Amino acid sequence: MKFLSNIKIRWKLMSGFGVILCVTLFVGLFAVIKLNALSVKTDEMDKLLSDYSNRTTTLYYALNWSYPVFREAQSMIMYLQSDDADEQMSLFKDFGRNGKDFTRISSEIKRYGTSDEEQKRIIEIEDMQKGILKKAVNLIAVRDGEGEYGATTKKALSRFMRDINKFVGKIDDLVALENDAMKEIEQDSRKLATQTRSTVSRATTVMITILS
Repeated sequence: MKFLSNIKIRWKLMSGFGVILCVTLFVGLFAVIKLNALSVKTDEMDKLLSDYSNRTTTLYYALNWSYPVFREAQSMIMYLQSDDADEQMSLFKDFGRNGKDFTRISSEIKRYGTSDEEQKRIIEIEDMQKGILKKAVNLIAVRDGEGEYGATTKKALSRFMRDINKFVGKIDDLVALENDAMKEIEQDSRKLATQTRSTVSRATTVMITILS
């Protein structure tokens, strides 16, 4: 105590300010580190939200992708069963419009389904659509060759409908892929939220302890 009383006031003040400065620097450095950690968590959360949004949009278009396919099949069946030339022409145009709807949805879904697995599935589905169109033309040729909706045409239509079912199955696979990905993102976001709350809690506790 005598030693402290012999220290000049100037040095006492400087020592006090030095301690305060060290504490301030420590608190500031600690705050910067924790803020940086929070920034990283925020960026990760933003990415998860962006991925979730893209997956949701892709899922929406994937669910709607089946409708043009079903309408194509319906138009084809009605075309084969009809003997009226005007009705056949109208149905053929409907088939073409459904194909355009499929292409429109295809261009939209590729904007949001950007992962490698999604792109792979989308390309497979587009290739199957091209195959369906070729088989539809061949089916019409079979009907025109037979001259009626007879046994040969019915057998060809049965094969065509099996291809349609496989086609829709590929779209269903894409839907399942999106659903699984969305569930995984939801789990990751919950974990990240827990980690963020833990980081904030620890930072607050340490800073309060230092400053008290």
